[in-house]
Amino acid sequence: MIEIEPYPSVLSISKGDSAFFVDRRKLAVCGMQPPSGSILTDLSIVKASSIIKTGEVSLRVKHPFRFLSEKIGSMSVYDLFAMEFEADTDGLIEKGKAKIDNSRIAAAVITLSDRGAVGKREDKTGPAVRKIIEKVADFSDLYLIPDDRNLLRYVMAECADRIHYDLVITNGGTGVSPRDITADVTESLVEKRMTGFEQAMMAAGIRETYKAVLSRSVVGIRGKTLIINLPGSTRAASTNLNSIIDAIGHLIKKLNGDPSECGS
Repeated sequence: MIEIEPYPSVLSISKGDSAFFVDRRKLAVCGMQPPSGSILTDLSIVKASSIIKTGEVSLRVKHPFRFLSEKIGSMSVYDLFAMEFEADTDGLIEKGKAKIDNSRIAAAVITLSDRGAVGKREDKTGPAVRKIIEKVADFSDLYLIPDDRNLLRYVMAECADRIHYDLVITNGGTGVSPRDITADVTESLVEKRMTGFEQAMMAAGIRETYKAVLSRSVVGIRGKTLIINLPGSTRAASTNLNSIIDAIGHLIKKLNGDPSECGS
């Protein structure tokens, strides 16, 4: 259950309408008033995959990271404290307890490409990765950003810490060129390295080409989020991901408290 409070009072909503859930604690710390028509709650237990049901109204996350396509400097401060939901049904949203379903697995796929981020190159690897992870994820979101160290660190930390994706997969930036910063940023963020995943991907890559030894891909855990680096090449990314896909679902279950034995 989760406590919700429309501001300033009862909120009438129709199917397809957006509803903005705002973190009441962060607003309080900053001494800010919530935007009119928003819904106050505790976003720390809301995931990118959450479905919230209150009365006859059902809402699901629409744009967990809706400002990534904009310039960071142009973000409203409320973007940092809010998640946009979409109503699946009509009805009234009132103050009180609501049911929250966090059982679905959500993935974020982050493509790093300087040219792709400005529309000079089509991203083929991101969609290919999304297709493969349909085996373990109920849905995924695709983000395209330049090879920028600070931006990548910010995006990955937000995906894990604020939006609570179960799985964050990057592609690109795993080599040794000056702009290849993905592995370095990931290594600084993860709390536990999953070396078995890394070794499995390396073994699969070497079977395809000797050049795979240049990959510095990192796999690790931050909180309850599994973070995986893949190469930028569509073929290499697919090879790497397919080598570990069967283990990903099991790991995510373990992170969420599955008590079953790994050997069972």
